This record gives sequence, C-alpha cells and structure tokens, in this order.
Amino acid sequence: MLIPYGAPNRGFSPLNLPRMFLVLAILLGFIALLAPLSRKLFMVEEGDLKFFAGSVQRAPTQDSNGLIRIRVETSDGPHDLLVEDWSHYQEIINLQAGDYVTARAQSLLGEYHIWELKHDGVTIESYQDMYQFSARKLE
Repeated sequence: MLIPYGAPNRGFSPLNLPRMFLVLAILLGFIALLAPLSRKLFMVEEGDLKFFAGSVQRAPTQDSNGLIRIRVETSDGPHDLLVEDWSHYQEIINLQAGDYVTARAQSLLGEYHIWELKHDGVTIESYQDMYQFSARKLE
C-alpha cells in the first residue's frame, strides 16, 4: 500500500528496508572514513608547522577547555598560542610579559596549537614530546 504524500507514516513497511540499509551503509562508511582522517588532522609533520617569534604580551592563562593560552606579539600582529600538554606546565606558566619566545604551531580551526616552544633559545616543549603526547591521546 502506498502512503499518500503528506500522510503520517504508520509504522514499518518491508518496502522501506532497502532504503534503510542504504542509509545505514552510507553512515557506516562515513564513520569508517572519519577515524583515519581525524588522526591525520591531529598528527602533523614538522615541515607543516607555522613559525612564530615574538614577545609574550601577558602571563599565560588557562582557559575553560583546559588549554594553556599564551598571547604573543609577532611581526604580523598578536596571536594566541595554545598548549595542550601539561607536562611542562611550570615552565610555561612562569613566562612573563616581555619574554621572547619562538614557537612552531599547527593552525586548527583558526587557533594555533603549539608543537614546539622555546624561551630565549631553551626548548620548553619539543616536537617529539608533543608528537608522543598526541599519539597517546589518540590511542
């Protein structure tokens, strides 16, 4: 029996099975593709990182998402750099306004996530540390 256009659906019909399985197959395929793509988004090659050099504008703060936010004034304007890995929390939080830092960061949804951070030439967060942190986070 065909349901007239605009009439309410009155339950399950065997005629709907092929459509239901097609939609289910498309959803499962989409989910299967998302896992490897999401890992690729979060794991970045060293050559793909953007370089920042400048002075810290104010002491780093912790935002509501648990990220450490460092405001840095560079030659092309101010940038907020974010740190996810808390293993070097003490060194990062001790940065003061005017301290010179260099960083390599990944742009993700308009924000810059730090993969390497140096203060006056001394490495605080290395690329290898951040790579291992990201790999553990994705497991």
